[in-house]
Amino acid sequence: MQNYYIERVTIKGKDREDATVKFTNGLNIISGPSNTGKTSIVTAIDFLYGAKKDAAPFSTDATGYSEVELIIQSTNDKYALTREFDSNSIIVSKITSSGDYVDPEKYNARAGKNPISHFWLQLLGINDDYQIIKNEDFKRQKLTWRTLAPSTLIPQDRVNTSSSVLFPGETTQRTAFLSSLLLLLYGSDFSNSEENETKEHKKIRRNSVINYINSSLSELYENYEVAKSELPEAPSDDFQQIVDGMFAELETIEKQINDALASSKSLIKEIYQKEQYLHETQLLLNRYKQLHYQYQSDIERLALIVDGERLLNDHNEHDASHSCPFCNGELSKPVQTTYIDTARSELHSLLSQLSDLTEESHDTEVELQELMEQLNDLKPRKRSLDASINDELKPKAETLKDRINKIETYRDIKQQLISMEKMQKKLKSDLEKIENEPEDERILYKPKEKFDAEFYKEMTELLDSMLRNMHYKPNEFRNAFFAKDIFDIKINGNLKWTENGHGYTAFINSVVVMAYRHLLYNHAKYTPSVFIIDSPLLGLDERKKQDGDDSMKEGLFKYFMDHQNEGQLIIVENTTNLPALNYDDKQVNQIVFTEDKNNGRYGYLYDIYN
Repeated sequence: MQNYYIERVTIKGKDREDATVKFTNGLNIISGPSNTGKTSIVTAIDFLYGAKKDAAPFSTDATGYSEVELIIQSTNDKYALTREFDSNSIIVSKITSSGDYVDPEKYNARAGKNPISHFWLQLLGINDDYQIIKNEDFKRQKLTWRTLAPSTLIPQDRVNTSSSVLFPGETTQRTAFLSSLLLLLYGSDFSNSEENETKEHKKIRRNSVINYINSSLSELYENYEVAKSELPEAPSDDFQQIVDGMFAELETIEKQINDALASSKSLIKEIYQKEQYLHETQLLLNRYKQLHYQYQSDIERLALIVDGERLLNDHNEHDASHSCPFCNGELSKPVQTTYIDTARSELHSLLSQLSDLTEESHDTEVELQELMEQLNDLKPRKRSLDASINDELKPKAETLKDRINKIETYRDIKQQLISMEKMQKKLKSDLEKIENEPEDERILYKPKEKFDAEFYKEMTELLDSMLRNMHYKPNEFRNAFFAKDIFDIKINGNLKWTENGHGYTAFINSVVVMAYRHLLYNHAKYTPSVFIIDSPLLGLDERKKQDGDDSMKEGLFKYFMDHQNEGQLIIVENTTNLPALNYDDKQVNQIVFTEDKNNGRYGYLYDIYN
């Protein structure tokens, strides 16, 4: 969450035009040639963070300017902070909606009564007076903004530091900074940390650790013996070579199985087609038989008609009486209709059809016989293939798989045993170390151990991902991680400056600051809302340009633009170093000094020239 941002910085002086730069709450880039006052803006902000009096941004005698004003917009209010160059007092006033300055309050720039640190900490939401641990002996000091500020404001003289860019310049303040950062992240000042243990407590702790290690060793021995008992017989030769050979043999067998299955499938298809055809042929043959019976019946019927008519004609020829039985009158001879010719014609046609049907039935019976013979040949071949697959190839494959599994089980258990042996050795060493530990050894405060594992893991993941996305030395870069011992980045396992020289250090330090900012934004209980980096590309100027530098520059500034939601970011960079990107599309606030009296703004201060 964004608590506040800097709205503008103004340098004032008697009979001088106010020199003002305005900022937005996202990304602000101050660019221009050297010696145009860019860095002085950063110095002016730090001056109101509570820097020493001799760290004023300008000399009054040389410039005529004598005062700096900072306008802060917080979540609910707007404030004006004013400090004269030769004073340790800072006046903080509220600014009303009509622009009036009200309720002025005097703060001390340094320590003492009502330090300005209270104001800045309250902007973060820290209202309590925390006492943080400042050294390894658990000595404490008040939490101050000056302890935290160096990790959020990176001036040009620290941007290429070879130590952690997050640390304050003073080595003695590093423990206090780490304690302050723990408070930002977790909201705890570790006030319950004991400076010293009593001899009895230490003895109890020591015995508890010894008992824990002994218990772990005992459990490890049991697991070791169980794993050892499950270890199959060791291969006589190099097991990897044996496994490779088995895999090759298994591949061959599985190919044979697949080929056999394909052949079996083809046979099944062919058998099915022939059985279907066989069924159709049998149906056709049955139909032919029915037609044969029908034709025979029709022939018999026609023969009966012909025979009947012939007998009737013979009878009529022998019966000569054509007189009436009552009157003996002569009767006319009846006209007889004959069907013999028609029946003979139909009979002839039926006999021809019957002959064709008989021939066709014979051919169909032959075809049926051939189909049955083919099926009798295909089905044994199918059974033989199935038997080969199920009784020979598959059992052989399963046997090979079982042997491979046993060898891999052997390898896994063997590796497990090796790991257990190493663990046993480590636990024994730890046990021996604790048992030989002097009972009066002093307990030291180690703030780096207070950060949870996720802090170091996430910083590592962020740094590695960011450098890859920014195309940092793609032919050389392998990995990056955030090392707990130095609280800084290591690249390819090496310190940043030994791996890269000082030419890339400012770039790498800027990436570290951005990762730190991202982590605080997502996880911290109290989140600083303003980050400032002066000259993140220092050392990558055109005179020392190498292949890939342009991609790195663009990658870094694209990251700046893509993470404006994380709070205000003020970047100071020389014009010649600034990558050519479309800043307007991302609504970047650009403040440009030209060092040209006739074109744009010459520098930060008016009427002051090189």
